[in-house]
Formats: sequence, C-alpha cells, structure tokens
Amino acid sequence: MQQAKGLPAWITKRDGRRVPFEPDRISQVLFAATEAQGKPDAFLARELADGILHFVGQEWGASETPTTAQLSELVIKIVRELGQPALAETFACENQRRGEAAAKAPRPQPALPESPRQAKATEVVFRFAATDPPEAVVRACLSQYSLHAVFSRDVAAAQAEGWLTLSGLEAPLTLAGAVVSPVFVKERAIGQCLGRFFVVDGPEYAASQADWLTLQESTGLTAVVNLNCAAPPAWAVERIAGPLFAEPRGRSTTSNSALDEALEHWLAVDPARVHLAWHTGEADFQAGAPRLRRLARLATEARHIDFVFDRARHPILLAKGVDRKHPAVLLYVGLQLTRLLRLPDVGKDAQQFLLKLPSLGRMAISAAVQKRTYLRHHAGDRLSRGFLLDRARLVVVPVGLDEVCRSLTAEGMGANGNALALAQQILATLSANLRADGQAASLDVCVDGALGTLSVAEETALEPGLAAGKAQVRAAGLLHVAAGLGTAVVTLPKALALDHLLELLHFAWKHTDVVRIEVVRPSTEQGQLAL
Repeated sequence: MQQAKGLPAWITKRDGRRVPFEPDRISQVLFAATEAQGKPDAFLARELADGILHFVGQEWGASETPTTAQLSELVIKIVRELGQPALAETFACENQRRGEAAAKAPRPQPALPESPRQAKATEVVFRFAATDPPEAVVRACLSQYSLHAVFSRDVAAAQAEGWLTLSGLEAPLTLAGAVVSPVFVKERAIGQCLGRFFVVDGPEYAASQADWLTLQESTGLTAVVNLNCAAPPAWAVERIAGPLFAEPRGRSTTSNSALDEALEHWLAVDPARVHLAWHTGEADFQAGAPRLRRLARLATEARHIDFVFDRARHPILLAKGVDRKHPAVLLYVGLQLTRLLRLPDVGKDAQQFLLKLPSLGRMAISAAVQKRTYLRHHAGDRLSRGFLLDRARLVVVPVGLDEVCRSLTAEGMGANGNALALAQQILATLSANLRADGQAASLDVCVDGALGTLSVAEETALEPGLAAGKAQVRAAGLLHVAAGLGTAVVTLPKALALDHLLELLHFAWKHTDVVRIEVVRPSTEQGQLAL
C-alpha cells in the first residue's frame, strides 16, 4: 500500500473560504450519519475515519488544499469500499442536505473559534429527584454539561457506549492535577485550576508545609505528597545569577530531621485527603530500613502509600502520568479494552484486536484535544502560568487488560506464557500509536494505571506463596517496560507478616523494572482511574 504523505493543513469550503483541516470532523460527520440511520456507533465512525485519513494523505498530502466537495466524494467512495454502502448513501444524503442549507444561509461573519458543541447550540434536559443530595445533583449536572459543551457528540457517545471513561466531567474548567511549587502555591487561584489533585514535590526541602496544607484544606483536593526523591526538585536547587542565565550552584541537600518532620506533617493530615508516595532506592533497604519499615506497616494498616522506585536514567515520577518534565495532567481517559471483544470481527482473534486498538486510542486523543480547546477558550489566563495547559498531558488508562488476555489466550497472566506476551504486545502497540498520534495533535500522551496486580495469599509466609508473589511482581515489571509507566497493585490479606511485604518491595527494586507499587487492602482497593 502506498505510504500516506501527511494530512492537508487547510481545506476550501463551499463558499470559497479556506479553513484549517480538522481530521476529527470526519469522524464527527460519520457519526452523525450513523445517528441518521438510527444506529449511532462511535467506534465505527472513528475506525472508518482512520481509514479515510490514510487515503486523504495519499490523495493530497500536506502541501495541497482539497475542497469539501472533493473530500466528501472521497469519504463516500472509501466508506462504500470498506463495506458500508448504506452508511455511504446516508452520508451522501446528509452531505447534500447540509450543502443546500449552506447555500441558502448568508455568508458567515468572522467570529471567535467555537468548541465542538457551541457550533450547534442544543437544549439539554437534566432530571433529578428532589430527594437526591444537592452535591450529587451538582456533580451530575456538571457532568452532563461537559458531555454536551466540551466534547463532540461522537466522543460523548463513546462514553455512553462504554468505549471510554472520561474523568473530570464534574469539573469542566480544570485540569485533572498539577505539580504545585512553593512559589506557585501562594497564588490561591491555582486551586481553581485543578479538579482532582495537586502534587507536592520534595516538601522536606521547604521551610514550611503551611501553604500546601492551606491549599489542601481550602480546596478539598487530594494532595499527592512525594518524599525522599533521589534528587531535589528544581525549586530547591540553589542558583547564582550569571550574565544571561541563572546557573545551579550545586545540589541541595536536606537533613534526616527535615525529612522526618515533613513526613510527620503529612501523616497528621486526614488520610482520605493525602496520598503519600515514598521514593525508594537501595539505601532504604539498608541498616534495618526503619523508615521503609514504618511506611510498609502503615500501608498494611490501610494508609494510602505508594512505593515509587527512583531508577538511574529514568524520570522521577510524581503521580500517575506526572513527572518533573510533565508537571500536569489534562485528562485521564480509561480505555475499556473488553469492549473490543464484543465486535463481531474480533471474537477470539488477537491480531484483529491489535488492529482495532489504535482507533480506540485515537478516540481518547480526540477527547483530550477537545478538552484542551475548551479550556483555551473558557479558562482565561488561569492556566497560562508556566504554560501549564500546553505542558499538560493525556494519561490513557488501559482497563480490563487481564480479562482481555485471558479471553484471547484462554490462560491467566503468569510470569511467562501467551497471556503475558499478548499483554506486552497490547501495551507496546497502544503506547507507540498514542505517542505518534499525540505528537500529530501537539499533545503529549502516556499510558499509566494499574498494570499488574498481585493478590498476596494468607499463606504467603510459606516460600511457595512468596515465590508466586515474586513471579507476579516480575510480570508487572515487564508490563511497565512495555507501557513506559505503570503501577503494580498489591492487594494484602488481613494478616501479613511485615517482613514479607518488605521482601517483595526489595525484590521489585532489585530484580524487576516495576515503576510503582500501590499497596491496598481488599476493602480499600483503588479504581482503575485512581491516582
């Protein structure tokens, strides 16, 4: 097949105007055609659009400017050739109707750009019961607003049809979360920019925890507190002024007492509002590991603590999808992988599953681009500080990976075998396509979430049980390599010897590529989109 040459930058409308070419518009108009058929299908529209865009690149490339009539003819041809003649006919009829309506309408005046749903304002009816709690009504109302005002109809339908899970619908004017430095935290407006969490990086280097605590108390956001990182944050590095730029004087250090004091501060805060991330290295396992032992004990007592492994030549991770180079999350989107298994041409065919996976990922990218566009138009200057919105990334969470691999290989995901190999292939395929498609949209995208689970049995004190746990941790490390990021979720029984958890942590650090371990109890197990 001939290689595509890139997509056009512009397209000429029926009235002669030249406007930017928006690839997602093809998916949106195809979805409208499926609606006109009475069978709305967001994934079919997206998959057909992906095929059409390939031929658009072959036909015109990046240097040419097609007309809408030429593009419509190509869409009809390709949709028919891809086995959807009825949909091609419906699209042609709808396209003709739109053309006739446009010919009768007056030439539009230049106006500000519109969000995907502003172009056709619609009245949305929201119903609730008088007995519903006010907070729940507000959240549900804002969620409906987001689905209709922020996102296009095909993306909203993808959520309704179970392809995607869009986070943060109840907070349309915010990012999911961001790193808040000691200077930034003094600006109280930052709390209005974040919908779920804020990240504290290296509080042991700060003179006081008061501003972060005040932000947490005033907003109710979850504080993701990173302690004991292998290197200090940039704001903690002492600098000297040069003739043109500031130069680092040297690496900042902090005392053990400052680290202990910061830890005590955050342990005293309501556990429901603080997510501790203890950065772990070889030194933590030496001399009896007193701090690590204490934190592991707190984790076994249902305190929410992650153990993050700071490895050489790897970025220091601060939250799911957040590191020091990428300080903010635009949106978390869950990809419901099991939904692909219900497609007739997938069934038990792993290769067909892999072929359709990129289209599912592109639905998530479309959602993120639409959210970013909405924030640029409606959030004012609040997100311009430090180019926060431009640096915010999309975090894609694969949901149902274990179930998919079990269904396609008829075996569980052990340390070896077909299921684990398929899981690695799924994550590698997804990550590579998301990076490439995100780059085309000027959007940084990563895969993160619960990749690898370990349920420690009650008899884990026995060597066979511990050996099985290590095998599962090793498998999780392979998944993290394939995805580039990840979290191994360790579910503990009611009774567990502390030394066995410490041994698993040390094994994960020394013998695997696990990025992060999250310890939970069965009663407090975190959801797939949790931080």
